[in-house]
Amino acid sequence: MPMSGVLIASGGFLCGVLWMDLLFDTQIFRLPPTETIGVIVTYYENATLRAFPMNRLIGLTMIATVLGATYQLIRGGIDRRVSAVATTLAGIAVGLALTRIVPNAMLLGSRAGPIDEQIALARGICLDHAICLVLMLGFVVTQILGASGPPPFGRMRNRRQETGDRK
Repeated sequence: MPMSGVLIASGGFLCGVLWMDLLFDTQIFRLPPTETIGVIVTYYENATLRAFPMNRLIGLTMIATVLGATYQLIRGGIDRRVSAVATTLAGIAVGLALTRIVPNAMLLGSRAGPIDEQIALARGICLDHAICLVLMLGFVVTQILGASGPPPFGRMRNRRQETGDRK
């Protein structure tokens, strides 16, 4: 249970970071892109290039979450199937963040390229952030369910064995 609590907290923290990013990102779809790209670029300039040490803390939390989930999968603590799902969800989200989102956000924050390329980058970052938020929410929910006990089918199977019911 203690490892699940830490993983739930780290997943919740990352969901909060994603939510804050999406507050800026979604402007690219809600408002005229040429009017909002400057705000989004400035946000990513600050978030990726000037936010030391907070940006390092976010990266460290991502890596620690995947390593913690992997440790939980190997060592046990919650049902292995649930742990495998949680580890997969976190791994995909963090992999997407480290290989696409962070490099694209740094490029966008550097103000490189024409405005059309910046708008395309901002849209891609927004969609990737939305995918990561869904994955991390799934991770947190899976951790909560795993920490609350065995999966429902396992409980049903155990009750049948206890009562001798074969149905």
